[in-house]
Amino acid sequence: MSSRRSCFDISSRTEAAINPENWQPSSGIEQKLWDRVAAAAQATLKHNKVGAYPCSIADIPRFFEEVGFENISVDFIAVTSAADSAHYDMSLREKFIKSNRQVALDAIVLAENYAPRVWSDAEIQQLRGLVEQKFAKRLNDLRTGKKVWDISVEMMMIAHGYKPLSSLRDYEGEKLCNI
Repeated sequence: MSSRRSCFDISSRTEAAINPENWQPSSGIEQKLWDRVAAAAQATLKHNKVGAYPCSIADIPRFFEEVGFENISVDFIAVTSAADSAHYDMSLREKFIKSNRQVALDAIVLAENYAPRVWSDAEIQQLRGLVEQKFAKRLNDLRTGKKVWDISVEMMMIAHGYKPLSSLRDYEGEKLCNI
């Protein structure tokens, strides 16, 4: 058995993400619906202390150091989605768009959870319809050769370190690493 254990953290770095403008609300009604949920969601997020303890990119390896990790390394992986890029085949290009469509539909479900009853059932169906229309148009643009260049880049940070087994201990009843 090794005399040390490994621990790592993978986090999506939203401050480094690039999201295309065409994913934003495209109509006045869509924007109004999202504005209503944004206000209600902010109250829920504040109540649940989401974002109350921001963590910068440098904070994660610093925390590893503070709790006794050694040989800490940090890497980044950029995940790019560009449906109009020539180095992807048509099947993958369509998957990019369909994946983005699903993210937009999932955002509606998340918004319902953050701000229950802020939208009526009819408004939820209307919003879903607007998302479906937007992405159906995007798929049609792709299939007919119209370039939109809606490029998305997600940045993933991976911090990794080792800690001697003798120094692993519980922090407020929870293990720092699942060993």
